[in-house]
Amino acid sequence: MPNVRVVSLVMLAVSSLVRVPQSNATPAENTAETMFQIDFHVAEAALRPFIPDGWTLAVATQGAIKDCNLRLDFIDRMASVAADGSSGVKGPTQLVVLRVPVKQPNSDQIVQLVIGGLTADASEAPGPFGVYKHADKHSMQRITSAEDGRRIKEQSTWSFSAATGENVQAHIEYERTGSRWASLEFGFISASDPTIRQKVRTDLGISDVWNANVPVEEGKVTKDVKYKLSGGVFGKLFDGTERVLSLDVFSWYLNKQVPN
Repeated sequence: MPNVRVVSLVMLAVSSLVRVPQSNATPAENTAETMFQIDFHVAEAALRPFIPDGWTLAVATQGAIKDCNLRLDFIDRMASVAADGSSGVKGPTQLVVLRVPVKQPNSDQIVQLVIGGLTADASEAPGPFGVYKHADKHSMQRITSAEDGRRIKEQSTWSFSAATGENVQAHIEYERTGSRWASLEFGFISASDPTIRQKVRTDLGISDVWNANVPVEEGKVTKDVKYKLSGGVFGKLFDGTERVLSLDVFSWYLNKQVPN
C-alpha cells in the first residue's frame, strides 16, 4: 500500500549548504523558480544503497536541521537558460526531486546527493544528474490569496506519475507574512555517477521559518500537509516510518551555476 501521511505544522523553515568540492561542473541551466521542500528523517538502512563509495550521510546532530537525512523538493520552474548562454529562454515546467545530504569522510563539506526525481518535461529526463524520470501524467495547482496586505495564504497541489510506476501526490496549505532575502551556495552530486557535480549560487526569498527543532512562534500557522509516494526510489524510502521535520518554502529564487 502507498504510504499516506497527514501532518500539522506551524510556520516554515530553510536550510543551507556549504560549497561542493573541486570538480568539473556538468552543463546546466540558470533558472528562476519557486519551491517548497519537505525535510524528512527516514531509515538509514533504506538510504545506504544510494550512497556512493567514498561518501557518507551528513546528518546534523543539533540545530534547525537536526536529524534531517532526506529532502523532497517540489519545484515550479518559471524560466531557464543554458548556463553558458548558448540557448534561448525555456518556458515553465515542474519537477519533484529527492536529495540526501552527504559528505566525504574527514571532511566538513556537505553537498546534496540527487538520488531521484520526476519531471513534467520529457526533454529533462534523465536530466543533468542522470536520475530523473518523465512524469507522463502530471499536474500542479497553486492558489494564493492576501489578507490585510500582509498575510499570504497559499494552497499547492501536485500529482506526478511515471509510466515506470513512480507516483508522487502532495498537498499543502500554509500562511506566511512575507519573505527575507538571502544569497547561498549549494553543491550537488549525482547518485548515478558521483563524478557529476554542480555548484550554484542562489538568491532567494525565504518565508517565515518553522521546523520541529525550533520553538513555534505565535500566529504563524501551517497545516494540512499531505503526501503519498510509491514506486521506484520513492517506494523504497517512504514506508510509513519516516518523520517530517520541516516544511521549507522559497517564495522565489534564482539559480546560477558557478565554477567549482
